[in-house]
Amino acid sequence: STWDGFMNTYIVPKLVTTMQQFIIDPRQQVLDPWHWFISWYDVVPLASMIAILEKTFFPKWLQVLNVWLNTNPNYQEIQRWYSGWRSLLPLAIINHTVIKEKLTEGLVMIDRRISGSVNVQSTPQPPPLPNVNINYEAIYNRGVATTSSTVVSSFKDLVEKKASDHNLLFLPITNRTFEGKQVYQFGNANIYIDKNVIFVYENNQWIPLRLNDLIHRAV
Repeated sequence: STWDGFMNTYIVPKLVTTMQQFIIDPRQQVLDPWHWFISWYDVVPLASMIAILEKTFFPKWLQVLNVWLNTNPNYQEIQRWYSGWRSLLPLAIINHTVIKEKLTEGLVMIDRRISGSVNVQSTPQPPPLPNVNINYEAIYNRGVATTSSTVVSSFKDLVEKKASDHNLLFLPITNRTFEGKQVYQFGNANIYIDKNVIFVYENNQWIPLRLNDLIHRAV
């Protein structure tokens, strides 16, 4: 449309520049540029906003997370940082497949580091982006494409995918186990998984619960 063309010609380049120059600093985060950027999300075409976030924001965001995870961090602080950034994203953006993929990538990095199963490897430094050539239509099409073909390799992966599909937080709780099993935060519930069975903590006891029932309860 004419409006979208106007936005992409005159506004989007300014948004790209803002996000290219945006500094992510967990110690002292300045959010004024972010708030200005995100205030355009219901005016600028959604595909353009998604493309900017994918190309200019998330490479830096994942890099900062990677460095932080390799400095013997306080994992509760990291979990709060992750949840904080997630809360700054409008629902229309969070629900986009591209954004879900990036947020899940961050969760996987945190999960692996907390569980100690894999050392987080250095993510390549995001390249400079003086000229960003964004294919908005391709990004949009990726967002509306079905994700039913996603391979789920374990029951825990299935739980993690369902959490992502329903915009629920799914993270291991630091130093919290039950009978040797990692305890996770799933939405507003605490759970652990044993032999493909979910147990949720309620009324000072662990009770088995079906995944669909857990989703309804955790919202």
